[in-house]
Amino acid sequence: MALVLGPLRTAAESQDGPPASPPSTAPLTPAAGEVSPAPAPGAAAAPAPASAGSEAGATPTPVPPSATPALQPQITAPAPLAQLQTAAAEAAPQVAPVPPTQVDQVWLTPGLGILERVRRTRAVARELGVGGFDAAARALLADDDAGAPLLRAQSAVDLAPTLPLAWAALAKARWRQESDAPGAARALFSGLSRLDRHLEASLWWRATALHGLALALFFGSIAYLAVVSLLVTRRVAHDLGDRIVPGAPEFARVLLLGALVLLPAALGEGLAGVGLGLFGVAFACGRGRAKLAHMAAAAVLWLALQPVLGQAGAAMAGLGADPVVAAAWAVETEAASAGELARLARAADHDPIAERALAARARRMGNLTEADERYARLLAEGAADAVVENNAANVRLALGDIAGATVLYEHALGRETSAALLFNLSHAQGAAIRPDLQETTLIRAQAIDAEMVGELTDLQGGASLGVVDLPIPVRLLRERLVSSGAGEGVAADLRAELAPGRLGQGPLHLPIALGALAILAGLFAGRREPTHWCPSCGARRCPRCDGNTGERSLCEACTRLLKRPETTDPSLRAERIAELRSREKWRERGARVMGALVPGAAGLLARRPLCGLLGAILLCGAMIAAGVGRDVVPDPLAVGATGPLVFSIAAALLFLTHAGVSMWAFSHRGD
Repeated sequence: MALVLGPLRTAAESQDGPPASPPSTAPLTPAAGEVSPAPAPGAAAAPAPASAGSEAGATPTPVPPSATPALQPQITAPAPLAQLQTAAAEAAPQVAPVPPTQVDQVWLTPGLGILERVRRTRAVARELGVGGFDAAARALLADDDAGAPLLRAQSAVDLAPTLPLAWAALAKARWRQESDAPGAARALFSGLSRLDRHLEASLWWRATALHGLALALFFGSIAYLAVVSLLVTRRVAHDLGDRIVPGAPEFARVLLLGALVLLPAALGEGLAGVGLGLFGVAFACGRGRAKLAHMAAAAVLWLALQPVLGQAGAAMAGLGADPVVAAAWAVETEAASAGELARLARAADHDPIAERALAARARRMGNLTEADERYARLLAEGAADAVVENNAANVRLALGDIAGATVLYEHALGRETSAALLFNLSHAQGAAIRPDLQETTLIRAQAIDAEMVGELTDLQGGASLGVVDLPIPVRLLRERLVSSGAGEGVAADLRAELAPGRLGQGPLHLPIALGALAILAGLFAGRREPTHWCPSCGARRCPRCDGNTGERSLCEACTRLLKRPETTDPSLRAERIAELRSREKWRERGARVMGALVPGAAGLLARRPLCGLLGAILLCGAMIAAGVGRDVVPDPLAVGATGPLVFSIAAALLFLTHAGVSMWAFSHRGD
């Protein structure tokens, strides 16, 4: 399922702004009461309306061709294409272009080299709170004529420091151009650290990771239940046959059991139905810790289908879940269109995110009065945080209200202490001619983040940068998207792939079905002693077929061999014991191979069922991460090579963890 994280701009523009092109056809005749427009210069006169006698059933009056040239389009010469395009352009409504912000103006300054343009743009963007100039960074990465790959990648990182795509390009350029492996690794891990600081990238990796986690939990629990069922298939099939069709051959009993296991799936419940049937088989033969592990596997199955896939659907809905958030993010990244600005203007009266986005836009356009009014409304409505208070203080300081700006800075520092806030407060203290306080505040800022303070000081060639705005927190926008509820439809589609029937339609359907099946399995088991196998040679021991054998008792041959050696021939006894030891050795080797390859087998063969469930989830998760469906959520031109890297690292860690769990289970193998 390929889903797009970005907003559907075509639909948004159709709602928020004028159409991009005029209708393809116009009415042939004016409506009643309307006046026909005058014909364009050089155009043929329009035909007169038909007379009243030209109704249905009346005979039309023939008209000589020479008298009505407009009614004979087959002999009219077509208008030149250029004339048609000019007429369409004149008829189309003119959309006012979006005025550029100060960041755009600096970036589009002619006559500057790439380094100087990037330096100036970065300084202005940092001062105006632009978290990342993504459009310019992507343009540099895509333009092979803009310079060497390393120069373009470093410039993209400077323009959009939170864009993982730029860091991935920088790592690639360092590796190819300079063979700088440590530098490439640092760039890649810098990109990884910024996955959660860029809205589109964070939505991508959360959606992909949550979807992979849901699949790992779902298939891990089913794999665990499948291994349990395979280990007890012969026993459960034999006991089921004794209850339903006594005397039936073994293959018929196995087929009957398989039909019952697959019955929910045949009724349209899909893979969830298979898991339901496997749970019934496992629960019917489980005892003690094993039964608790089987119940835990059922809980994991429900967890994968409901909460985890619900969160994955919310992340997959992405920016399309909330058009206001999408427009606010476009403002943050200097990519807002006229339609998005109109949407924000309509929502500003009741939506604080739209209000703060428009306030930031007004500040970047140099409209300090409008920005101050919008920030004042946010402060009065109690919708302010440390970011809003800092940005409002910056506007007040630019308007000359030093005292008001200082109060806002100090109040913001009471909410959140950061180097940027202290840096701005030091500017206000300097404007108030308080050099002692200014120096103390700068020392506090350097103690928190000396690198950032140095960067703010050096962005304009050693001259101190003015007060800096802070971008809207990505966490705030992401929480708004997740809580919108728009991802329920996506989550329902994801559940339909695993549980197309009633089990996936409600949060309680699967637990009710599992509980009912557990009751039936308990009634089936009852108090009857189940069939078991000789622990030495593996021969079947059925209390109904072989008489009272006792739980986990040896077969008659092994009893004479091991318990009554005096009744056996010494040479035959030694040969039989050697054969049993060889068989046990090969069983141990096979168990270790199965434990390494089959999800959950290690813990189950070591009689550690909970370790088996954990191992099944880990191994399934490792396989999904190694070959994760990266096309489930396409990269919104924000992640780049950091996406495959993060899942490759996750796959390696999960494989190692599974190996550790398997080794621990075998080293603590129960009797």
